[in-house]
Amino acid sequence: MADFRKQLYDKYHSTFKQHYIKDGFISKKSEYDYFRLKFLPLIRGYNTNSSILDLGCGQGILMDFLRKSGYTNLQGIDISEEQIAIAKKSILNVKVSDAFAFLNGSQKFDIIFALDFVEHFYKDELIRLVEIIFDHIAPGGCLVIRTPNGNAIYANKIIYGDLTHLTIFNHSSLSQLLNLYGFDRIEFYETGPIPKSIKGLVGFILWKIIRLIFNMIRFIEVGQTEKYLTQEFICKATNPNLIVDKL
Repeated sequence: MADFRKQLYDKYHSTFKQHYIKDGFISKKSEYDYFRLKFLPLIRGYNTNSSILDLGCGQGILMDFLRKSGYTNLQGIDISEEQIAIAKKSILNVKVSDAFAFLNGSQKFDIIFALDFVEHFYKDELIRLVEIIFDHIAPGGCLVIRTPNGNAIYANKIIYGDLTHLTIFNHSSLSQLLNLYGFDRIEFYETGPIPKSIKGLVGFILWKIIRLIFNMIRFIEVGQTEKYLTQEFICKATNPNLIVDKL
């Protein structure tokens, strides 16, 4: 990756992630609660020994959560040496690698996670990347994406808060990209507040009210509503060659 991104990724933790965490935006516990509610239901149809790849694994928080949830066959890659050094402290199976280089082999995965990942590529790169990802998902396997939502009520902070963000999607444009290479059963989900505590429950209720008001305004203006309004959205897409039965 011989462009401005390499310089930023070389110090991604010290110039961005470290301050993001320090300023109270995220904590490991809140991330685990989020993963438990949002992602575990998406992969419950797969065995705990299913092969899982985490693209752009960062510090390995998702991998650590999956391991503690019983999943055993995990790999992760990230282009940031700083991030991988932190992930290795948890004895995770991670390595520094570019996604294109890593997916140059023949290994296929049952599940590929790409959280906060696709927005870091140019459109021409994404065309090649999604094709390669599809080719490396086993029959019946799935791709799980989380990315900033261009249709969000308050999208600017997450879209412009990272200099390495290059391509922003809404559910329509991401569907267009995934359909190009044969992904099936493309499903979308909002992120949003987690009603796990009193604070979370209040946030969840207020969010429902806010999105109702926003959609009323949108309907008055353009005659339709918007289904996905959170700052980020989640997408699950399946390789259609074989559907994995629920266990």
